[in-house]
Amino acid sequence: MKKSGLTIVSVLLFCSTYFATAQVAPSLRITNDSPTSVAIDWRSEIGTDYRLLFTESIDVFSLWTPLQDISATSTNSSVSVASTETPTGFFKMVVLTGATGFPTARILSPTNGETVSGIISLRVGAQDDSQLMKVNLYMDDGLIAFLEAGELNFKIDTTHFTNGTHTFYAVAVDNSENETQSASVTANFENVVRWPDADSLFQDFVQIEVESDIFPANWTVFVEDLAGNTLRTFSGSTSDGLIQTNWDGLDNNSVPAPDEAAYRVTVVVTAGDSAMQSSSFEKSDTAETSRMNSHGATDYEVEEQAPDFTASYFKIFGDYLALTEKEKAALPPIPPFPNNKFASTITKKISARQMFLSQNEDAERGGSGSVSAVLWRENAWRSANILLGRQKITGFEGIRWDGIVASALTHIKNTVATAEGNLPPNNIRGVYQSSVFVTQNASDYTALTNNLKTSNPDIRAFYFWSHGSPDGNTLAGVIHAPDVANMLTNQSEFTSLGSPGKPYAFYKPFNFVFLDGCMTGNGDFPEAFGIPKTRGPRFYLKYRNVHPRAFMGWGGKVSNSILNDNFLRWTRQFWTSWLETPDETTLQAARVAADNAYPLPADVPLRIYGTPLLKWAD
Repeated sequence: MKKSGLTIVSVLLFCSTYFATAQVAPSLRITNDSPTSVAIDWRSEIGTDYRLLFTESIDVFSLWTPLQDISATSTNSSVSVASTETPTGFFKMVVLTGATGFPTARILSPTNGETVSGIISLRVGAQDDSQLMKVNLYMDDGLIAFLEAGELNFKIDTTHFTNGTHTFYAVAVDNSENETQSASVTANFENVVRWPDADSLFQDFVQIEVESDIFPANWTVFVEDLAGNTLRTFSGSTSDGLIQTNWDGLDNNSVPAPDEAAYRVTVVVTAGDSAMQSSSFEKSDTAETSRMNSHGATDYEVEEQAPDFTASYFKIFGDYLALTEKEKAALPPIPPFPNNKFASTITKKISARQMFLSQNEDAERGGSGSVSAVLWRENAWRSANILLGRQKITGFEGIRWDGIVASALTHIKNTVATAEGNLPPNNIRGVYQSSVFVTQNASDYTALTNNLKTSNPDIRAFYFWSHGSPDGNTLAGVIHAPDVANMLTNQSEFTSLGSPGKPYAFYKPFNFVFLDGCMTGNGDFPEAFGIPKTRGPRFYLKYRNVHPRAFMGWGGKVSNSILNDNFLRWTRQFWTSWLETPDETTLQAARVAADNAYPLPADVPLRIYGTPLLKWAD
């Protein structure tokens, strides 16, 4: 944006980000020093090496571009950056570890242009002259997985995607936040039976939609537990290779399958008994052209009515569009409104199978195939109590400060109890054991985490006030994100975001989690509690056939003191606003109300993952 002829470049302040040198990444002060440049100043330590990075938008997966390396020669450092090189965006500074080289990344398999099917291993080679921190995997420009430890071997079930060509690349990130993108590799997915949208979570029933190149055909659904015991089988037939059915969650004796358990659903497709017909045919008059694809089969181009993109856009982003402008400003941007073409036609490539079906309604294709998916039955959440906890402040500061924190937690407890009274009797959203867990020693923390385990189905929400670690993965110095993930049996998806067909296989997801401490929104706690961090339409919408859920945490260093307790006041206002009308007020609306009442520093952004439109009554 422009102001008085100067380019204003937004600033992002990263506090308490530690690296191998135990140095703290500094706060930045940014000003316009000329119409074409900005000055960046910070308090530095003599002899320390810094790197300035830039990004145009803030997101958990933002790509930061290194601009300059600076070696501090005084306690106050400054650098000038041409605004023509950096459009409006955000800066941050990191402390270098002594190694300044960029990492390398390369996809080792599959090879470029390889045809694959079923579950494949996508192997990545990456290295760095210092320490490699993470490798992200992208497919068709969308992040589908990341690994932070172990062998860089991504497992991908190609039956959960459409057949055809898909493009992969990897991004390696080192501990100086250097990022390197690998060269792209294409792979051709070729499966005779596909499950483009296999559910991974369910409560009452599982939607089953399968596409098959085998038709007409008979199909059978097998439901097994992970020990291999068959719970349910049922069958049907299809004339065109499209299968749409569902599993109602019952076994063969009409008994509901147990909650909090995993099941493997397999769809087996075999050709029907009718005589086979040849799949060759003359090109239709509606087909303008045809060409050979990489599989040796013919693709056809046909004219058809253009789709109503506007309707699809509203279906996906309708909830977002209903927000106020201030609410929208706190969320990542959505795609621009489509340029709809109601009266026009489009040229579309269709497969030989689709063309064959359109001209040979009674045609047959032989063979057999199957697809499988592992999914988890969620608890019915008949109760969703919240566990409230805080870290006790000890020492001289604690004598003055501990009472203020205790008062804030008591306010939250009472506000929740009032909101619970405004809900129907069977919608239990109260405070678990009507108390606040005060944690100070090891036994206190053990008691706290024991109540979060799968053995306690009453707890589906969690608020905890405590110190947070610089990497966002530790609370109060003793509660670690990987341990929480393992304890809640969310470990299987803890280091991988999965794929569109199996995005969120979290085995004990929480309804709402607010970790009120430094950096808690920057680590892996959202996934540890079963709340996805992925971008896309499901960020705005409630999940299909499962409970909506959301995570809140801070993206910077929270500063509380006797003279300035705005962060705690913000928290009190948030809970007051959210629970005033628990079946109407959204999480995002309550966040805006708290922002208006107690504006917080720009260097401590609030991170919301999951559904910002979550209501307390959901």
